[in-house]
Amino acid sequence: MDCSQIEMLESCRNVMEEVRDELKKLNDFLQCPNFVSIPETLRQIRRNTREPKARRGGAVHRERTK
Repeated sequence: MDCSQIEMLESCRNVMEEVRDELKKLNDFLQCPNFVSIPETLRQIRRNTREPKARRGGAVHRERTK
């Protein structure tokens, strides 16, 4: 391996370590047991915070269309 390949591999390793550290922070913030649980936890948060859909139709709608 030449010097540029070694530098590139070291750079990639540094980036991966940064990603791992950020994922660990996210894990702690979301209180997930592991990285794999993060997507499910985010889906659960989305379901729990979803705004109710606006009701369509009903008496008010029929009144306006007359």
